[in-house]
Amino acid sequence: MVVAGATTTAVLFRSIEKWRGTLILEGYNPKESDEKEDETKILNCGFERFNPVLRCDKDTGKISPFDTFGPKVISCRGEFKDQALNSRCLTEILQETSRKDLFSLTLS
Repeated sequence: MVVAGATTTAVLFRSIEKWRGTLILEGYNPKESDEKEDETKILNCGFERFNPVLRCDKDTGKISPFDTFGPKVISCRGEFKDQALNSRCLTEILQETSRKDLFSLTLS
């Protein structure tokens, strides 16, 4: 599931639970990326099985567990402010290369 920046957290919760695929957050730009943000809760709780995120419907008061377990691929411009989230990530810092032997795409 490739998710763009305009996706709401409600959609994230339901999509992960429904399709159980790999979540790809392309160009992810969290506001604070601290433990209070819903996206951070999804990522922090989603690294292990049987660790649901509980959500409460404001109109009915019904509490629903959402299973957010599954692989996630995140591209962003820096580290997360929440150290627990950083510790759950395998980080690869990309660097520009001057190598000429790598494949390059030329548009005509």
